[in-house]
Amino acid sequence: MRARQEIPIYNFQQRTVHWAHTVAFILLLITGLLVFVPSLSFLMGGTAISRYIHRVFAVVYMIVPFFFLFTDSEGVRSSLRTIFTWNGDDVRWLKAAPGYG
Repeated sequence: MRARQEIPIYNFQQRTVHWAHTVAFILLLITGLLVFVPSLSFLMGGTAISRYIHRVFAVVYMIVPFFFLFTDSEGVRSSLRTIFTWNGDDVRWLKAAPGYG
């Protein structure tokens, strides 16, 4: 059996921006739930703390894409080109995707 070879598509900065955005989103989801359902706010030490953390990570969530845009504009263009360009390889991958599981 042949070992699977992985080819990195995104560079370190792109992956870091993605994960920073993901972490901010998850924290926004959790703190938003705690603010929306006050009876759960004891899980985070009270509604005031949840609201503060929610506001801080809302700013982080909004700033991360701009940080990426200003620090790696060519990477943004490359990512957009990659995301919105499909070719035969993508179609073949989609056909083979159920076998990956």
